[in-house]
Amino acid sequence: MVELSVLSHEFTHIVTNHTAKLVYEGESGALNESFSDLMGVSCKKWVEGSRNWFIGDKGLIVGRSNQRDLSNPKNNEDGDLPAPDTYKGENWTDTSDTSDDNDNGGVHTNSGVQNTWFYLLTDGGKGTNDNGYTYQVVGIGIEKSRQIAYRTLVQYATQKSQYADIRLASIQAAKDLYPTGTEADAVAKAWDAVGVYENGVMPTAINYVSRDTESDDRYYDLQGRRISHPDKGIYILNNKKIIK
Repeated sequence: MVELSVLSHEFTHIVTNHTAKLVYEGESGALNESFSDLMGVSCKKWVEGSRNWFIGDKGLIVGRSNQRDLSNPKNNEDGDLPAPDTYKGENWTDTSDTSDDNDNGGVHTNSGVQNTWFYLLTDGGKGTNDNGYTYQVVGIGIEKSRQIAYRTLVQYATQKSQYADIRLASIQAAKDLYPTGTEADAVAKAWDAVGVYENGVMPTAINYVSRDTESDDRYYDLQGRRISHPDKGIYILNNKKIIK
């Protein structure tokens, strides 16, 4: 007997095995695990009206942590397998080692990146990721988020999909379902928030720099870090890229 989100998680593996067939190792394996987490939490929220983001909060399977917090993967409640919330950031597991000892290249840890994406897409949030990129995402709600995630899985994901592929796929899935484009924009912003950037390049538009009474000359580098005395180079000043 296990908790509803864990049961739903396992059933989603059956769906994945009959649709995308995501290979259970490395990034594709992490995505495989994550899609199960997304559907597990979605099911729990739909049935119970739950407000928390835990997988396995009422019942665990012995042998491996099954309690994961999609809203904060780094802070696993039982202390086992803390996960990253940023692509290749803190707690990221080496995907080149696909041995059992390394959890098939981190399938249960690196899943935290897409889990965080789904949480931000649903509830929104702001902060700074492990790359120094500061983000602000406006949530679109659980109903739209789960529809986008499910369509991404069953219509677009393939056996060896990587995070970059799923970014593109989920944006297209959002456009399919919600043609106005607002939802697709939120999908893209949520991916930026977790470090899965368009073409692998961190966005340079700094929309969080504000004017203050101290000075209007607030320089930031392209990673969003404040520079007090900038030398010659490319910077962000008052939300615009400049060459100094």
